[in-house]
Amino acid sequence: MSDRRWSLATRLRLGFGLGAVVIVLVPAAAYVWLIGRTTTNQVEARAMEELHEFAAYVDAGRDSREMQEAAERLQSQHSDHRIGFRVFDARGTLTFGASGLDLFGAVVGPGKVGETERLDNSVVRATLRLADGSTGECALDASQQFQRARTLQLGVAGAALAAACASLLVVEILARRTAGLITRVARSVRMHPSVRVPLEVELQHPPEEIREIVEALQRLVERARSDDERSRLLISGLAHELRAPIQNLVLEGEVALLAPRERDEYRRVVEDQVELGREIADAVDNLVSLCRSGTADEGLHREGFDLGIEVELRLERLRRGARRQGVGIELATRGDLSFEGDREAVLRAVRNLVANALEWSPAGGSVLVELIGDERSVEVRVHDRGPGIAPEDRERVFEPFVRLDADGARRAGYGLGLSIVRRAAELHGGAARVDERPGGGTTASLRLPRLRLREPQPT
Repeated sequence: MSDRRWSLATRLRLGFGLGAVVIVLVPAAAYVWLIGRTTTNQVEARAMEELHEFAAYVDAGRDSREMQEAAERLQSQHSDHRIGFRVFDARGTLTFGASGLDLFGAVVGPGKVGETERLDNSVVRATLRLADGSTGECALDASQQFQRARTLQLGVAGAALAAACASLLVVEILARRTAGLITRVARSVRMHPSVRVPLEVELQHPPEEIREIVEALQRLVERARSDDERSRLLISGLAHELRAPIQNLVLEGEVALLAPRERDEYRRVVEDQVELGREIADAVDNLVSLCRSGTADEGLHREGFDLGIEVELRLERLRRGARRQGVGIELATRGDLSFEGDREAVLRAVRNLVANALEWSPAGGSVLVELIGDERSVEVRVHDRGPGIAPEDRERVFEPFVRLDADGARRAGYGLGLSIVRRAAELHGGAARVDERPGGGTTASLRLPRLRLREPQPT
């Protein structure tokens, strides 16, 4: 990421401000220029027209008196302009000059034939070749017309500047509004996780575009809070799940070293420690599985296996721990138990179901594990004679780190087994549930839809 810092408000001011100025001022400048050019063209055409009329009179008669009358007649017909006429012979000598010669100013000689030119800000001169070879000129004072044009130009320029200023003001307001909204969004996101003020309340009804950002940030903030809480629970769960087995492991080792013992006694201690080590491994396995749930690397690793054979092998270790508790484990199977799915996820779920049943089974009791296969699914049912689960708690027991006391009251805990079972069911498109067992106790079941085995590809 680049270290270069920039402001959205500044970019908005520059971008929209320059755009508004260009859109307003450039057309206005072009219009001002067009007004001046059009006015000049009209005055030049008017001067040439007056000169043509004067030339018509001159060609009809060359008497100075008649030319003076023609000049006066044309001036009277166009009283809104002062008009001056003069005539030069072929050698460039002035031979006639009517009233209004002062309009020519200090210009002595004739201009270019057939052209017009500005003598000053308000006088235009037109030059024309007459029929006898002499040169006639007309000077037209259009100060009023040019003044009206300048007034119009100033009006257009003023309106354009006012519009540009108004545009810049609007851009400034929009820039501040937008930047302010985003700043308030950022401030709301930085709020302490315990302060859960809705962003829409903080922003006071944002526009639709900002609302989309707000909603996305709300989801992101909630997910971050959830992930933070989840991380805290995972850390607490890891500490809780490992504390007791590790303490027992250390304590048994210390007790075994207090005094010399027989070989069989050492063997028993080592076996107990191995069992505790397996319990630790199971806890870590459950925590790792829970951490992976919902991440990109979680997926269904399909392989074919016989669920009956695999469960029988996994139950051997659980039976050794169950014997120390004085609880028996029975296995009953029926139907086709061949299955294709994630072997480790399924067997971990079965192990957790049985371990959960053993935890709540009284001494002298037994746990029955049923494996049932049909055309559409395979199902694992684990029955115990424990205290049972209240109906209102039968969904909550599948939440991570939630355990129940024997009386059914919810307490803060770190049970992971049944949450792993539910996740394995969801991974395979199945379901997990707990029900009351007739005669007392609980039946926990895991149903997995049967996936069609992939056909071998032709070679």
